Amino acid sequence: NSTYMFNGTTQTDTYSLTDQSALISTVDAVGRYMNETYDNRVVFRDISNQNFIANQSSRNRINAAYLEVKNRTEDYSGRLGRQSSNGGGVMGRFDGFSAGYGVNSLLRINANVGQLVDFTNLAQPIFYGISVDVGPLSVYAINQTVEGILDRRAVGAEFRYFEGNKTAFAMVDYDVYFNVLNTAMVTGSYAFASGTTVNAMADFRKGPMISTRNALAGA
Repeated sequence: NSTYMFNGTTQTDTYSLTDQSALISTVDAVGRYMNETYDNRVVFRDISNQNFIANQSSRNRINAAYLEVKNRTEDYSGRLGRQSSNGGGVMGRFDGFSAGYGVNSLLRINANVGQLVDFTNLAQPIFYGISVDVGPLSVYAINQTVEGILDRRAVGAEFRYFEGNKTAFAMVDYDVYFNVLNTAMVTGSYAFASGTTVNAMADFRKGPMISTRNALAGA
Protein backbone atom coordinates (compact mmCIF):
# COMPACT_ATOMS: atom_id res chain seq x y z
CA ASN A 1 0.00 0.00 0.00
CA SER A 2 1.08 3.60 -0.69
CA THR A 3 -0.54 6.43 1.32
CA TYR A 4 -0.20 10.11 0.37
CA MET A 5 -1.99 13.50 0.59
CA PHE A 6 -3.95 14.74 -2.45
CA ASN A 7 -6.16 17.87 -2.41
CA GLY A 8 -6.11 17.89 1.35
CA THR A 9 -7.28 14.30 1.73
CA THR A 10 -5.48 11.06 2.39
CA GLN A 11 -5.29 8.71 -0.57
CA THR A 12 -4.18 5.07 -0.48
CA ASP A 13 -3.17 3.10 -3.55
CA THR A 14 -2.69 -0.65 -3.51
CA TYR A 15 -0.19 -2.42 -5.73
CA SER A 16 0.42 -6.14 -6.15
CA LEU A 17 3.45 -7.72 -7.80
CA THR A 18 4.47 -11.37 -7.93
CA ASP A 19 8.23 -11.68 -8.28
CA GLN A 20 8.52 -15.41 -7.63
CA SER A 21 6.28 -18.34 -8.44
CA ALA A 22 8.06 -21.62 -8.98
CA LEU A 23 8.15 -25.29 -8.18
CA ILE A 24 11.62 -26.52 -7.22
CA SER A 25 12.16 -30.28 -7.32
CA THR A 26 15.30 -32.18 -6.36
CA VAL A 27 16.29 -35.79 -6.96
CA ASP A 28 19.19 -37.40 -5.11
CA ALA A 29 19.39 -41.11 -5.86
CA VAL A 30 22.23 -43.52 -5.09
CA GLY A 31 22.33 -47.24 -5.85
CA ARG A 32 25.14 -49.26 -4.31
CA TYR A 33 26.44 -52.80 -4.65
CA MET A 34 29.06 -54.12 -2.21
CA ASN A 35 30.81 -57.40 -1.59
CA GLU A 36 34.28 -58.49 -0.51
CA THR A 37 35.77 -57.39 -3.84
CA TYR A 38 33.64 -54.59 -5.29
CA ASP A 39 32.11 -51.36 -4.07
CA ASN A 40 30.09 -50.09 -7.05
CA ARG A 41 27.49 -47.34 -7.24
CA VAL A 42 25.18 -45.40 -9.53
CA VAL A 43 24.56 -41.75 -8.62
CA PHE A 44 22.00 -39.28 -9.99
CA ARG A 45 21.43 -35.74 -8.67
CA ASP A 46 19.08 -33.29 -10.38
CA ILE A 47 17.48 -29.91 -9.58
CA SER A 48 14.45 -28.72 -11.57
CA ASN A 49 13.14 -25.14 -11.29
CA GLN A 50 9.73 -24.80 -12.95
CA ASN A 51 8.97 -21.07 -13.29
CA PHE A 52 5.28 -20.05 -13.48
CA ILE A 53 5.85 -16.33 -14.17
CA ALA A 54 5.20 -15.28 -17.76
CA ASN A 55 8.25 -14.59 -19.94
CA GLN A 56 10.62 -16.19 -17.44
CA SER A 57 12.28 -19.48 -18.34
CA SER A 58 12.46 -22.69 -16.36
CA ARG A 59 15.66 -24.67 -15.97
CA ASN A 60 16.81 -28.16 -15.13
CA ARG A 61 20.34 -28.97 -13.98
CA ILE A 62 21.77 -32.46 -13.71
CA ASN A 63 24.59 -32.07 -11.20
CA ALA A 64 25.69 -35.71 -11.19
CA ALA A 65 24.92 -38.82 -13.24
CA TYR A 66 27.63 -41.45 -13.16
CA LEU A 67 28.49 -45.11 -12.78
CA GLU A 68 31.44 -45.98 -10.56
CA VAL A 69 33.24 -49.32 -10.33
CA LYS A 70 35.77 -49.83 -7.52
CA ASN A 71 37.77 -52.98 -6.91
CA ARG A 72 38.98 -53.04 -3.31
CA THR A 73 41.26 -56.07 -3.55
CA GLU A 74 43.21 -55.02 -6.66
CA ASP A 75 42.80 -51.30 -5.90
CA TYR A 76 41.50 -49.91 -9.17
CA SER A 77 38.49 -47.72 -9.90
CA GLY A 78 36.67 -46.06 -12.79
CA ARG A 79 33.89 -43.49 -13.00
CA LEU A 80 31.92 -42.68 -16.16
CA GLY A 81 29.42 -39.85 -16.60
CA ARG A 82 28.76 -36.42 -15.11
CA GLN A 83 30.84 -35.98 -11.98
CA SER A 84 32.64 -33.44 -9.84
CA SER A 85 36.38 -33.04 -9.79
CA ASN A 86 38.44 -34.84 -7.14
CA GLY A 87 41.55 -32.81 -7.89
CA GLY A 88 44.13 -33.39 -10.57
CA GLY A 89 43.83 -29.83 -11.82
CA VAL A 90 40.28 -30.29 -13.11
CA MET A 91 38.32 -27.15 -12.33
CA GLY A 92 34.75 -28.16 -11.60
CA ARG A 93 32.01 -30.45 -12.86
CA PHE A 94 32.56 -32.42 -16.07
CA ASP A 95 31.20 -35.10 -18.37
CA GLY A 96 33.79 -37.78 -18.93
CA PHE A 97 35.79 -40.66 -17.53
CA SER A 98 38.18 -40.86 -14.58
CA ALA A 99 40.18 -43.86 -13.43
CA GLY A 100 42.78 -44.78 -10.84
CA TYR A 101 45.09 -47.69 -10.05
CA GLY A 102 46.94 -48.33 -6.82
CA VAL A 103 50.39 -49.70 -7.61
CA ASN A 104 51.08 -50.29 -3.92
CA SER A 105 50.03 -48.88 -0.54
CA LEU A 106 51.80 -45.54 -1.21
CA LEU A 107 51.66 -45.05 -5.00
CA ARG A 108 48.53 -44.48 -7.08
CA ILE A 109 48.18 -43.39 -10.72
CA ASN A 110 45.09 -41.48 -11.91
CA ALA A 111 43.86 -40.24 -15.27
CA ASN A 112 40.84 -38.28 -16.44
CA VAL A 113 39.39 -36.99 -19.69
CA GLY A 114 36.21 -35.07 -20.40
CA GLN A 115 34.43 -31.79 -21.02
CA LEU A 116 33.66 -29.19 -18.36
CA VAL A 117 30.01 -28.40 -17.58
CA ASP A 118 29.46 -24.76 -16.56
CA PHE A 119 25.70 -24.49 -17.36
CA THR A 120 26.29 -21.68 -19.85
CA ASN A 121 25.73 -21.25 -23.57
CA LEU A 122 29.44 -20.72 -24.15
CA ALA A 123 31.74 -23.36 -25.62
CA GLN A 124 32.88 -25.82 -22.96
CA PRO A 125 36.58 -26.79 -22.65
CA ILE A 126 37.78 -30.33 -23.32
CA PHE A 127 40.62 -31.64 -21.16
CA TYR A 128 42.80 -34.62 -20.36
CA GLY A 129 45.16 -35.06 -17.45
CA ILE A 130 47.16 -37.43 -15.31
CA SER A 131 48.12 -37.38 -11.64
CA VAL A 132 50.30 -39.46 -9.36
CA ASP A 133 49.60 -39.86 -5.63
CA VAL A 134 52.50 -40.63 -3.34
CA GLY A 135 51.14 -40.91 0.18
CA PRO A 136 49.50 -37.55 1.04
CA LEU A 137 51.10 -35.78 -1.96
CA SER A 138 49.53 -35.63 -5.42
CA VAL A 139 51.21 -34.10 -8.48
CA TYR A 140 49.39 -33.55 -11.77
CA ALA A 141 49.59 -32.28 -15.33
CA ILE A 142 46.58 -31.19 -17.38
CA ASN A 143 45.92 -29.92 -20.91
CA GLN A 144 42.69 -28.11 -21.82
CA THR A 145 41.37 -26.78 -25.14
CA VAL A 146 38.25 -24.88 -26.21
CA GLU A 147 37.06 -25.05 -29.82
CA GLY A 148 40.47 -26.41 -30.81
CA ILE A 149 42.40 -23.55 -29.16
CA LEU A 150 44.71 -24.17 -26.20
CA ASP A 151 42.88 -22.89 -23.12
CA ARG A 152 44.98 -24.08 -20.21
CA ARG A 153 48.11 -26.20 -19.75
CA ALA A 154 49.23 -26.56 -16.17
CA VAL A 155 51.14 -28.58 -13.62
CA GLY A 156 50.50 -28.60 -9.91
CA ALA A 157 50.49 -30.42 -6.62
CA GLU A 158 48.14 -31.03 -3.72
CA PHE A 159 49.00 -32.12 -0.18
CA ARG A 160 46.46 -33.48 2.30
CA TYR A 161 47.24 -34.40 5.91
CA PHE A 162 44.76 -35.58 8.52
CA GLU A 163 45.79 -37.04 11.86
CA GLY A 164 43.76 -36.85 15.02
CA ASN A 165 43.77 -33.23 16.11
CA LYS A 166 45.88 -31.95 13.17
CA THR A 167 44.87 -31.20 9.57
CA ALA A 168 46.66 -29.53 6.69
CA PHE A 169 45.97 -28.88 3.02
CA ALA A 170 48.24 -27.18 0.48
CA MET A 171 47.90 -26.61 -3.26
CA VAL A 172 49.91 -25.00 -6.05
CA ASP A 173 48.88 -24.64 -9.72
CA TYR A 174 51.18 -23.18 -12.39
CA ASP A 175 50.24 -22.59 -16.03
CA VAL A 176 53.24 -23.60 -18.12
CA TYR A 177 51.78 -22.08 -21.32
CA PHE A 178 51.19 -18.58 -19.96
CA ASN A 179 54.02 -18.89 -17.39
CA VAL A 180 51.74 -17.68 -14.59
CA LEU A 181 51.14 -18.93 -11.06
CA ASN A 182 47.40 -19.54 -10.75
CA THR A 183 47.12 -20.70 -7.16
CA ALA A 184 49.32 -21.13 -4.10
CA MET A 185 47.59 -21.83 -0.82
CA VAL A 186 48.04 -23.60 2.51
CA THR A 187 45.54 -24.08 5.31
CA GLY A 188 45.67 -26.03 8.55
CA SER A 189 44.17 -26.48 11.99
CA TYR A 190 45.29 -27.76 15.38
CA ALA A 191 42.97 -28.77 18.21
CA PHE A 192 44.35 -28.48 21.76
CA ALA A 193 43.30 -30.80 24.56
CA SER A 194 41.57 -27.87 26.25
CA GLY A 195 39.06 -27.71 23.39
CA THR A 196 40.56 -24.69 21.67
CA THR A 197 41.16 -24.99 17.93
CA VAL A 198 43.58 -22.78 16.01
CA ASN A 199 43.11 -22.31 12.24
CA ALA A 200 45.53 -20.67 9.83
CA MET A 201 45.39 -19.99 6.09
CA ALA A 202 47.52 -18.28 3.44
CA ASP A 203 45.93 -18.00 -0.01
CA PHE A 204 47.10 -16.53 -3.32
CA ARG A 205 45.11 -17.08 -6.48
CA LYS A 206 44.16 -15.51 -9.77
CA GLY A 207 40.51 -14.63 -10.12
CA PRO A 208 39.39 -15.69 -12.58
CA MET A 209 41.95 -18.39 -13.29
CA ILE A 210 44.35 -17.67 -16.14
CA SER A 211 43.07 -19.26 -19.36
CA THR A 212 42.40 -18.24 -22.95
CA ARG A 213 38.65 -18.48 -22.35
CA ASN A 214 38.75 -16.12 -19.37
CA ALA A 215 41.10 -13.70 -21.14
CA LEU A 216 38.69 -13.36 -24.06
CA ALA A 217 35.46 -13.14 -22.02
CA GLY A 218 33.26 -10.45 -23.58
CA ALA A 219 35.54 -9.95 -26.59
